[in-house]
Amino acid sequence: MDQTQTRILELLNTRDERGLSMLSGHSGRLLTSLARRILGSQCDAEECVNDVLLEVWNTIPPKSPGSVSSYACVLTRRTAIDRLRRNTADKRGGGEYCASLE
Repeated sequence: MDQTQTRILELLNTRDERGLSMLSGHSGRLLTSLARRILGSQCDAEECVNDVLLEVWNTIPPKSPGSVSSYACVLTRRTAIDRLRRNTADKRGGGEYCASLE
């Protein structure tokens, strides 16, 4: 693990918000690009990355990944796929409306 990754992990473990800023600066473009390829939308990708940063904040500690960037990439992929499934899911009723029978 390089020095930047180690420093980010140290900051996150001490609950210092600068760790999120460093992670965003270090891996933000990669995470956004990954989410955009899955979701097809820049806006959705940015929301996805924000959700991932929140999840990183909430899970470190107790988790201590070997690479914070790799961990964030895995979370980004999972979050983007979940969002894509939610966005493309058929709504209840399959788009049909009930007709009143009078």
